[in-house]
Amino acid sequence: SAVNVSGEGAVTITAGTQSTSTITNDKTVKGALQINKTLVGETSGTFYYTVKDSAGKYYTADGTATDGISVVTLSYANGNGKAVVSNLTPGKYTVAEVADDKGTAIGTSFGYTVTGGGDVTVTKASTAETNFTNTKKGSLLVTKDVKENGEIVNLAKAGTYYFTLTGTGYSEQKSITVAAGKSSGTVEFTDLVPGSYTLKEVNEDGSVYVDSAVNVSGEGAVTITAGTQ
Repeated sequence: SAVNVSGEGAVTITAGTQSTSTITNDKTVKGALQINKTLVGETSGTFYYTVKDSAGKYYTADGTATDGISVVTLSYANGNGKAVVSNLTPGKYTVAEVADDKGTAIGTSFGYTVTGGGDVTVTKASTAETNFTNTKKGSLLVTKDVKENGEIVNLAKAGTYYFTLTGTGYSEQKSITVAAGKSSGTVEFTDLVPGSYTLKEVNEDGSVYVDSAVNVSGEGAVTITAGTQ
């Protein structure tokens, strides 16, 4: 199946002439594609990719072409992770990371930021490579303590407090309800891209919280690192 034979078929011989016929064997020499993974903030994991040609066909790890979505699985452990797709006809392929083995596109709730991939050119008798880096997202746990004159106090009735967390391309407001008879409560901001953020206590409508009788501490710059809370 890797050799295309042309020139076979009917030949007509006429009197007193020399007829010619050329048989050509054109062998297709396949190549391969290697997906390399770098993982930041974790030490192991299983990841999924689609490999698609310019005609829209998908490929399995052994190079089988499919009309529907096929997924290539990569296992990462001990600082190493790679997957090889073999027996590919030379040409351009597009490699993309997906969220699961069904080929679901990555959304905002995906636990990593992903860089790399895209178009890769496979040539005969060689292995082309493409690189992906996944950085584990982090989270921020905010605790609200209620004090009077510097001393922890239990609330006579439940109170709700509001906070905004902002960063590059990110802004979210959440609330903490401290139950009656309690002095503290928590809320978590999740799926945060590593980087710098600013935490502020605000009013319910998002405006700046101002009360001359209340001293608010703990606001300001927050640094989120990969894979940590």
